[in-house]
Amino acid sequence: MRTICLETTIVAVIGTVVGSTIGLAALAGASGALTGSLAPHVPLERFAVVLAGVAVLVLLVSVLPAAMVVRYRPAEALGRRE
Repeated sequence: MRTICLETTIVAVIGTVVGSTIGLAALAGASGALTGSLAPHVPLERFAVVLAGVAVLVLLVSVLPAAMVVRYRPAEALGRRE
């Protein structure tokens, strides 16, 4: 479980950095077209709340299924019929 959490955190951080960079570039272009200034106004509190929410969701959607899978032995899981 520790490995899954670590890998999830690494992927989430990389995704956040790449996504924020691409989003900022797109937002700067839109801001430049609308206001003439390339510096968009983004409240840091809202940005932090969005990042925290995404981090929680990423951990939930990766750790919960992994926790369910870890309960069973691999041979048991393969032989299970639903």
